[in-house]
Amino acid sequence: MSTKTLLPSGQIVFNNWYSTEEGQRVISATNGGMLMFMWEAECSDGKVIRQFDDVNWMRAMTDEDFVPPENLRLSVDILGKELVSQFTLYPIAMIKKCTPWFQKPIVVRLNPSAGQRLTSFWETDYTPRTGYILRRTVVGIKHVFGGCEIPTYLVISPSGNMMMCGSTNQSFEGE
Repeated sequence: MSTKTLLPSGQIVFNNWYSTEEGQRVISATNGGMLMFMWEAECSDGKVIRQFDDVNWMRAMTDEDFVPPENLRLSVDILGKELVSQFTLYPIAMIKKCTPWFQKPIVVRLNPSAGQRLTSFWETDYTPRTGYILRRTVVGIKHVFGGCEIPTYLVISPSGNMMMCGSTNQSFEGE
């Protein structure tokens, strides 16, 4: 688990969870953090769409040694973003076992009739300190007003750090 260190400059730095044995195992097994969560989308018409088929879904939710295969996942791009009323990220069983900070689902509730649209993607960073490719999960809401979209993002790092922001062009230095 990450701990905080206060530098003389006043900067808070999270001690390097990524370089621990557990951190390395999680990053390696989940394609840099890409497969830490599985998503489920509920649409305003009542339809529910899951990222994985039922067999892989159940196994990932119960088997602490299983990570669902990337080639079997559905892309969030298949969703009609204007129809999604709830989007839930579920930590897989391995993540629940290895990261005490991800024990519960992360839920994004949307009001499509008010112009709210789902956004979800990964931000990818190369971390020279560990040599890993690191993927942060990004979920959020784009508020559509006229022809403009105003985003609100939640950026979720594998280390448990989270940031709410209007742009993903943020510094994650010290992580």
